[in-house]
Amino acid sequence: MRLPKLSERAARSGLLITGVICSVIAVLLNVTSYWYGDAHLYWLVGPAQVYTGWFPGAHNYAYSPAFAEVMFVLRQQPWPTFSAMWTALQFAALLWLMRSSPPRWRLPVLVIGLPDVLIGNIHVLLAVAIVLGFRYAGTWAFVLLTKVTPAVGLLWFVVRREWRSLSVALGTTLAVALVAYLVAPDLWPRWIEILWQNRDAASIGFPYVPVLWRLPIAAIIVVWGALTDRRWAIPVAGVVAVPNFWFQSLSLLAAIGPLAEQAPAQALASKALERSATTAAPSS
Repeated sequence: MRLPKLSERAARSGLLITGVICSVIAVLLNVTSYWYGDAHLYWLVGPAQVYTGWFPGAHNYAYSPAFAEVMFVLRQQPWPTFSAMWTALQFAALLWLMRSSPPRWRLPVLVIGLPDVLIGNIHVLLAVAIVLGFRYAGTWAFVLLTKVTPAVGLLWFVVRREWRSLSVALGTTLAVALVAYLVAPDLWPRWIEILWQNRDAASIGFPYVPVLWRLPIAAIIVVWGALTDRRWAIPVAGVVAVPNFWFQSLSLLAAIGPLAEQAPAQALASKALERSATTAAPSS
């Protein structure tokens, strides 16, 4: 269901303003400190350090062993090469989100997604997974095996009784996890322990609201979106549900652009039938 014109204009303006502010913060962080961003953390953490909290901030690394194992391979490259590859991947993802959006949404999508590219996190990649997840449900595996809690969006399939899509999402996740487990079975108990230790997720980031308190709100947003055909509600719920909320988490909202005018296949089919019936109806 498409946003009302006034609400859509406000949403686009909000993304633009927020994106500019967050981008300025990201640039200042990169310029005024020796911090190289989250991508540097992915590159630094090796098999001996993952899930051990070996330096300040390492407790933020709570992605699954499946993600970690991919990083173990990529980190064999020198940091400048890894950084260039990671930034190129993120920027390509952001450009795809922009080009998949209606023209009036493209600038807001680009601006709100930029902070995450500057910081080097994975919110833009999560946005791509969510958008593609309506057509290729297996991409939800990336959400489940990284930040985990934004996968509350899978409730969409439950509410709408789209059991095949739900099965594909969970089955793909299980298959990837099984392969990753066979590669490094010892990492999985440590990852689960890290998730449990960070279950409150209130001491990091802002606002200081535990993720377990935010998850019911995110679930309500997803259910409302599923009942009213509003796909764009899923990335909104994802932002509410992120384990540790930072300013770049808002880049997940880049998924709103591609989803702003999308309607479920059933709704599109119904409208097509209505138009056909109207056209075929005899005039009085």
